[in-house]
Amino acid sequence: MKDQDVNDIEVKGAVIDRPLKVNDPVAFMKDNVYYQGKIEKITKEGNYELKLYNSGQNDLKTLTVPKGEKLEPLFIIDKKDKMVYLKYSYEEVKAALSNKNDIKVKLPDNKNYFMALMLGNKTDVISIEKNIDGNLKPVEGRLQMKRMTENKLPYLSADVKFKELNLDRPIYGKVLDQAQKDQLQKTGELGLVEGFKTAEGKEFKLWVSLDKDLNKVVTARENQIYVGKIFGVVPNEKQIQELKSGQGTVLEIKGKNYLIQPSAAVKDADGIKSYSEAKAKELKLIPEIEEEKKNSKTKGVRVS
Repeated sequence: MKDQDVNDIEVKGAVIDRPLKVNDPVAFMKDNVYYQGKIEKITKEGNYELKLYNSGQNDLKTLTVPKGEKLEPLFIIDKKDKMVYLKYSYEEVKAALSNKNDIKVKLPDNKNYFMALMLGNKTDVISIEKNIDGNLKPVEGRLQMKRMTENKLPYLSADVKFKELNLDRPIYGKVLDQAQKDQLQKTGELGLVEGFKTAEGKEFKLWVSLDKDLNKVVTARENQIYVGKIFGVVPNEKQIQELKSGQGTVLEIKGKNYLIQPSAAVKDADGIKSYSEAKAKELKLIPEIEEEKKNSKTKGVRVS
């Protein structure tokens, strides 16, 4: 694979040519600790006062960044002059792609995967080289930016494609029962599954899905997919349970019905799949949306 200079990758809108201002989302790195937040105030001296919402120091809620220190914008300005929020800065993704010790990749020119990585999304299944047993070997897989749990430092992750699907393979030590295997084969979704354990024996839950393009079962942490509010709509308790079960639920969004399913296999960072009424019926994911609404005593609440 020919080496790629990530400096040659053009990402439109990634270079912010205006001064940072109040409410801009930014990232800051100091002493190998990562901070993420928004600018609450710019002092007369030119210092930035940040309100933190993701930090390598969980107890720290605010931070003052002195004038002259570099803040990385966590947004781009699109062609309509609107702000698009990012999970990873341009410099973070560029640095991750430049580090070829674990993953080496030449991003396809006809796909805007650099932008997908900045948004926290997964790429399609592409050809990469992955460090396996100390050597870079050609494989196929999806790329996604992630952060280390302790210090929130970013890194490039690769989910490698298996040669064939094997539903008997344990997931974090847990073996799926036959009903779960059947549901995965039928719908591709198990929802939020209990019974996983850490090495210390602490139980936790995972969203479990089937990624057919990777020939494998994939998972997401419970807090990675938020179902308390979806596209501005707050589901009722019945709908939340349907979302967690993997079957999905019908929500009325901006006057139209959509089938919503949480999924660890979806490429978007929010982990939400949505189908229009017509598409949901075509795929036979639900019997009849109108019947579903008729049987539901309460609807999701629209929150502006």
